[in-house]
Amino acid sequence: MKNLKIIYTILFSLLYTVINAQEKSLENENDTKQYLVALFKTRDAKSNGEDITPEILKANQSLQFYKSSDSDEILFSNFWKKTNSQSYGYIYSIVKEENPDKEEENKSELYKFQWSYCNSYDNKKGTAEVTLLLVYKPRGTYFEITILPENLDELIYKGEMYGDLLPLDYNIKKQNENQ
Repeated sequence: MKNLKIIYTILFSLLYTVINAQEKSLENENDTKQYLVALFKTRDAKSNGEDITPEILKANQSLQFYKSSDSDEILFSNFWKKTNSQSYGYIYSIVKEENPDKEEENKSELYKFQWSYCNSYDNKKGTAEVTLLLVYKPRGTYFEITILPENLDELIYKGEMYGDLLPLDYNIKKQNENQ
C-alpha cells in the first residue's frame, strides 16, 4: 500500500510539472501569455482513414485547450512541436453531453464545438466542426477528437488527456445563461 501511495505521488507530481511547464512556455506572436487548460497527447491518428500515427509521433504533435491572458475565451490548438507550427483559434457553439459512470461502462463526456482556426505555417483560415469524446478510465482519461474542416477531410486523433476542462465547462454555462 505504501508503494502505491509513492507511485501515485510521483505520477501526480510529474503531471503537475508537465502541465505547468507547458503553461509557462506558451506565448503567441503578440506576446500575450497562453495558459494551458488541457493537453491531449496523441497516440493514434488518421487522416481520411489513412494511418498518420508515425508522422504525428515524429513531429511530437498534441492538441491543446488554452486561455490567453487577455480573455476568458477558450482557444484550441493542433500543435506540432518539432516544426513549431500550429493551427489555432477560438471555439464557439459548445455543446456537452454527459454519460454517468455505470457498472459496465466508464463515465464519458462528449463535447461538440465550432473552431475558427488559423494555420501558423501558411496563414490559411477556416472553420471546423470538432467532436471530443472523453472516457474516464482507472488509469487515465482517454480521448478521441474528430476534426472536420470546411473541405470535409476527416482527422481523428486518439490518446490520453492531461488537465481538466473546468474552464470549458464554465464557458458553456456562461454561454447558456446568455441565451
